[in-house]
Amino acid sequence: MDEYYDAVLGGRKTLGVLIRGSDYLAVGFGGSRKMATVEQMTPKIRQWVADYGYEKVFLATEDSDILAQMKKEFGRDMIALAAGMVGEKTFTPPEFTSGEMFGNRPDCRGYCLSVPSSEMMGYAKSIGGSPVSVLSVALSKAVQRVHPENALPIKIMYPVSIRKVMGNSTSLVHQVVFAQYKFDPSDVSGKSNQELNADFRAYLRQFTSEPSIRMNAGIFRSMCEGYTKAYAYGALDNICLEQRKSANASLEISYLGTLHTGDYGKRIRMTAFHVMPENGVMVQVTEVGDTFYIDWYQGMHEATYVKAMRDALIGMGMKGLSLERVE
Repeated sequence: MDEYYDAVLGGRKTLGVLIRGSDYLAVGFGGSRKMATVEQMTPKIRQWVADYGYEKVFLATEDSDILAQMKKEFGRDMIALAAGMVGEKTFTPPEFTSGEMFGNRPDCRGYCLSVPSSEMMGYAKSIGGSPVSVLSVALSKAVQRVHPENALPIKIMYPVSIRKVMGNSTSLVHQVVFAQYKFDPSDVSGKSNQELNADFRAYLRQFTSEPSIRMNAGIFRSMCEGYTKAYAYGALDNICLEQRKSANASLEISYLGTLHTGDYGKRIRMTAFHVMPENGVMVQVTEVGDTFYIDWYQGMHEATYVKAMRDALIGMGMKGLSLERVE
């Protein structure tokens, strides 16, 4: 938490402001008590800043509308750290809007895209990319192939290991935080694959810097402490259910790295799940031997998206690619 404090506040005198949005306003968690609006709170915040000499305003909220209003009011004098904002407008695959809180197993599908390592790595090196950046660009292009009318950012989530930064590089515990990158549809259509890869890798370099990782680790630790307190008071079940109700379909890519299998060859496969709702798409990637296995999990019947992903990769020159249905 000390690293989080130093990275975010940097020794500046800061006023903390909590403005709840989605669960208090939309769900009615507050009961008869109503959360003050940004308009109501702004005069008091400005008074405190003037009276006590605060240099910054630290905003805690999960509502994108509140975040936008506060940015308009306080500009660069405001610090806000927010991920997965409620009300945030990003692309949601319409095929996943079943209205069910939990998906049914028979509705889920699994596929495997197999790509020769020489083709994957050869293409990645030719454009200055990596397997993760190549697959991320391919997934964004797959979305646009299926929905060319889409004008909303395409958000893809990635688990990022923090073991090395946190001094646990030899630990078997898989410690991660989540990066969320947004592809602009106009960029997906207008920029070259090389430019898209460069943009993504620049974002990931910034996100995986030590100050950023320590800051995000502090956020996740704070969340865990909050959940611990909710559990102690018997409120965790309700919180999880409310979050589940408001969760949108997500897109996620997880690169598990290269697995050295020795004499076992292709008989060893490696799979791990990272916060995958049944109504989303999870892409797990592992290099085994001379093949990249792209395991694709989704919460619907249609193979439209995975076929579009296949076509995007073939368009990048991966002619040895194959697609099969798996359980």
